[in-house]
Amino acid sequence: MQVIRLQAIDEIVPTLLHALEDDETFDTTLDGLKQILSARTSAILPHILPKLVHLPLSAFHVHALGALAKVACPGLNIHLGTMLPPLLSTMSDEDKEVQASAKEVAEIVVLVIDEKRCEVTHIRACERQLSEDHLHIL
Repeated sequence: MQVIRLQAIDEIVPTLLHALEDDETFDTTLDGLKQILSARTSAILPHILPKLVHLPLSAFHVHALGALAKVACPGLNIHLGTMLPPLLSTMSDEDKEVQASAKEVAEIVVLVIDEKRCEVTHIRACERQLSEDHLHIL
């Protein structure tokens, strides 16, 4: 049964990720990913994140990361090193709207992580980096 679920995830998630690139299906697709993610965070995040954090981040990638971060709260802890660096890098993007979105999503990610499961030093390092990048942008 577990193998069937993982096979279904392997077949569905790539299709949904591809559909995120279409403005007409973005909202519906993102909602579908959020539904799947809320049920199978640990199985889905490794499939979704590589696609969404590939630099340069577009506005829709940043938006999708923010929406998924709110759903995947407990599962984000082990993915901080994957999510935060591209978001922090995007805070210096030439597009001011993408910059602002990346800052907002990075703050969401830092706020939703489970501090009890993360090493405090890792959280503080992320917060420090976020503060430093934020001051650099201002």
